[in-house]
Amino acid sequence: MIALGIGWLQWPRPPALDGERWFKVMIATLLRGHVDDQGDDPEQAAAWEAAVLRFVPYHPAGRLPERKISNPVAAALPGRALPGEVALIEALAALQGVSERWAHLYDRDEVGIEARLQDPEELGAAYDPSTTLGPGAGWEDLADWGAQRGTFAAAVARTVPARWILVEGQGELPEAPSLIEALHAELSSTAERISSGLGAAGLSERLTALVGEGSRLVLVGEEAGVTQILRILAQHAEIRDHVLAVVSVGGIIAGIPDRDGPLGEVACRDWLGAWFTQRALDTDVVRLTPYFSLQWLDRRAWPPGIEGLPLANARFPEPDDRDATATTLEVVDLGPLPLDPQLPTQIVARALIAVVSAWIVHRR
Repeated sequence: MIALGIGWLQWPRPPALDGERWFKVMIATLLRGHVDDQGDDPEQAAAWEAAVLRFVPYHPAGRLPERKISNPVAAALPGRALPGEVALIEALAALQGVSERWAHLYDRDEVGIEARLQDPEELGAAYDPSTTLGPGAGWEDLADWGAQRGTFAAAVARTVPARWILVEGQGELPEAPSLIEALHAELSSTAERISSGLGAAGLSERLTALVGEGSRLVLVGEEAGVTQILRILAQHAEIRDHVLAVVSVGGIIAGIPDRDGPLGEVACRDWLGAWFTQRALDTDVVRLTPYFSLQWLDRRAWPPGIEGLPLANARFPEPDDRDATATTLEVVDLGPLPLDPQLPTQIVARALIAVVSAWIVHRR
């Protein structure tokens, strides 16, 4: 028993990482490379900063932003407050109106601005993508990828040889952007694009076939696509064992409010309560399988999110771990991105590929 205890204490723990910060800094770095490629004019620095502030909403104390924006005074913190979180809540509570609070959180607060514009090297080795993805995948290599050159994509393919399955939605959320086309273009022959219209049976059959070929899978779902993925994983342990990560891009996770049927909020929340647990989604090999979620944000929408899907309903909940024999499911919140017609989807797709791939290696 003593030896077992010593072994447990010496077992290497994965480093604590802020998924949203890593993802958003990767977008900012790719944008820097893209903007720098246009020339060395001093105005390019201003153009980069403007692009980051427009397309990369982030604040290091801004987790669960819908709570802070809706009612800062009553915002329930999930555990101990982050550095600066109490001060941020107090500042938001002093403002009147949702638009003013969004502006303070993402446009005006110097803490959030500095976090997005800082040198990513200052985040340390744990966040350096080359730590996990190897040579050719450092921060400057990532910036080069934003300029359509460099070795970063090759480093990802070399280090994380996986089949990316991209499951589309069927227009359940008309306002929601799509990253499927951009992801498919970047991943080339390692990706397979599947319409959610194929149905659960068809998707399950295809995933089973890939597992039979020995493929390791990264499953990406938009809108109802992620709903299908979750239902299949809950029923097929042999598929779960081959999944390296699950990624929701504006996915209908906790349902659409005021809608009946399988995509309605009541049905989805009931399913999550019963099946989104450590026990129900465990794997034979004890390893962490990350479940990432990226949400879409229209600052005019109420409740916060986009029309039809609040931010909270597009985010994976913390899984129930009662009766679990091991922890194998890890929730990673990548935060919101703006509902902006000029959003550079190619840049976002590359950042998503980078952060998911690096995280997978971190958790091996």
